[in-house]
Amino acid sequence: MAKRGLTLLQAKRIATRLAKGESIAVEIPTVEDFIAFEQDLKRLGIIAERRDPPAAVNVKEIRERLGLSQEEFAMRFGFDAASLRNWEQQRTVPEIAVRSFFKVIQADPGAVESALAGHPATGHGR
Repeated sequence: MAKRGLTLLQAKRIATRLAKGESIAVEIPTVEDFIAFEQDLKRLGIIAERRDPPAAVNVKEIRERLGLSQEEFAMRFGFDAASLRNWEQQRTVPEIAVRSFFKVIQADPGAVESALAGHPATGHGR
């Protein structure tokens, strides 16, 4: 792991957690060939899964599918209305974490609303 950009301390912590049987997420800074890296890990008994952040999201489509105005959507999910308008009109692009949050809203808006309201999620989308 050190040859792929992690410090020895980071590699040790990862190895310790894996030895305990934990499932962990790790960002590996340098991976020349993911398939070869995945095979190296598999030989060690580690199952690797690549998860790239969403490259793009159609903010307007998500909002319209829920039947909400820009102001309603912004208030319901904690966005600034001006930012929402900019994203919808593609004047700006949401950051990675925001794009990921949009994907969660798209998949289960009810769970997101429950979580933001401080209620247990029901696991049911709209």
